Amino acid sequence: MFFIFCVDSKAFSSAEKECDEHSSYKEDPMKPDNIKGVKFEELNPKIAIPICDRALKEEPDNARILYQLGRLYQKKGRDNNDNDSYRKCVEYFDMAIKYSYQEAFHNMGSLYYRGEYFNKDYLKSFEFYKKSAEVKDSIHKLAYMYQKGYGVEADLVKARELYEINSQNENGYSMSMNNLGLMYEKGTGGLTVNEEKALDLWKKAAEKEENKYAYWNLCRAYQEAIAVIPDINKAKYWCRKALNKGHLGAKRAYERLQKGYLTEDEQNAKEREIKNDNSTGTPAPRVYKYSYGDEVSIFNNGSYWIGIVQERADERYQVKITTVNVKGFMKMFLSRSTCTGNETLDYNSKGKYIWIPKWCVE
Repeated sequence: MFFIFCVDSKAFSSAEKECDEHSSYKEDPMKPDNIKGVKFEELNPKIAIPICDRALKEEPDNARILYQLGRLYQKKGRDNNDNDSYRKCVEYFDMAIKYSYQEAFHNMGSLYYRGEYFNKDYLKSFEFYKKSAEVKDSIHKLAYMYQKGYGVEADLVKARELYEINSQNENGYSMSMNNLGLMYEKGTGGLTVNEEKALDLWKKAAEKEENKYAYWNLCRAYQEAIAVIPDINKAKYWCRKALNKGHLGAKRAYERLQKGYLTEDEQNAKEREIKNDNSTGTPAPRVYKYSYGDEVSIFNNGSYWIGIVQERADERYQVKITTVNVKGFMKMFLSRSTCTGNETLDYNSKGKYIWIPKWCVE
């Protein structure tokens, strides 16, 4: 039996299009071409569920709408730790699975993989991912499970082969590119060590999407001389991008790079030297109260601005202004102070980067 899908703007009802605008996923090949899709973390179940309910009433056999409602209830369940929402999520995925909808198999696999609503079960997760092997994220998960031995006997060669399949051409999957790069770096999965290939894959993964893991590996490359000449400024650039995307390991490295140390060994050696010097009267190293990403208030004559710390150097902080002059704005309008030096803070200062002395915020 053959199923022929015709993607044509005439095939979509207005209700289905509206549901797609609020809940379709980015890689869905069946959504209207002019709809980008919504990332899972950006779904708004409160708004989207009533819209997709209306669409489903018009087309009760539409597997895409069934799946999207499952996705919305999964988001609602996760946000609110709500088992009733999870139960509805599973019901909708099960209905979509009856139409052999690949993404519904994938999401069921993810529920078992994460231990979300169900008890964690790698065996069941692996079986669901196998049934959705046309979905790039499922291929990636299967590769990772072979790599780690989750729900299946570990097989690094099989993992590498799946990463390679998922990394091909311009439609390659960013996470698989990143992990394949790690295998080239270490020479695992039957590969010979090839740091140039690893670096190329990390760059492609970073270009493909905002991948915090690829950013982190590029940061490592410029610290550890992986196919490049060590460069503290480039290391800081990629480390900051990783940190901005929530990579936890990047914070410690970024703080070290800010202090001018490319590696932990270099930092440890310097700190031992400073400690020895201090015993003979050498001034103690600078101590900063705030780190990258901390929110600070910049005080000026009874009014203040709020900013986020970006850099630290020479007893100063670089701060990105987020809220302008909360109190007494008119009195301070266009004022200059010893805190901001020659920088003028006014109504247009939101988003501006300025350097300020430590004493202005500590």
